[in-house]
Order: sequence, then C-alpha cells, then structure tokens
Amino acid sequence: MTTLPPYRARLEAAEQRIARGRAEIAAGADDRALILDAEARRRGRGGAKEVAAELGISAQAVSSAVKRAAAIRQAEEGKSGA
Repeated sequence: MTTLPPYRARLEAAEQRIARGRAEIAAGADDRALILDAEARRRGRGGAKEVAAELGISAQAVSSAVKRAAAIRQAEEGKSGA
C-alpha cells in the first residue's frame, strides 16, 4: 500500500469537502423549491406572483422553483413506482 504525498491527501480531502458542499447546496435548493411550490399552490390562482412579491423575488424565480418541484415529485414517483 502506497501513501499519498501530503499535498495529495489534503487535495483529496478538499475535493471531498467540495462534493459534500455541492450536495448540500442541491438539497437546499430542492427544499426551497418544494416550499415555494407548496405555498404557491396553497394560495391558488395567482399564488406564485403573491409569493414572489411577498419575498421580494422575481415571479420567474418562483416559476423556476415550481418547475423544479414538479421534477422532484416526478422523480420520487418514478422511484416508488419501480
């Protein structure tokens, strides 16, 4: 068994940390999308625009979140249906 030079081991640890960070960012974005989608649906027609105005974000940001949430739900349905 060979050992990595110290800088290589540190570099590998840094790469793993970055990968964990990316996974956390993606999970947070999924959570955000599901929350925004749920609130827009709860409010009914025009709910996405209301949520956007209330949060001070664009309606497009909420629309993107709604699309992401739909993709998440579809992927989850695919997992449970398999």
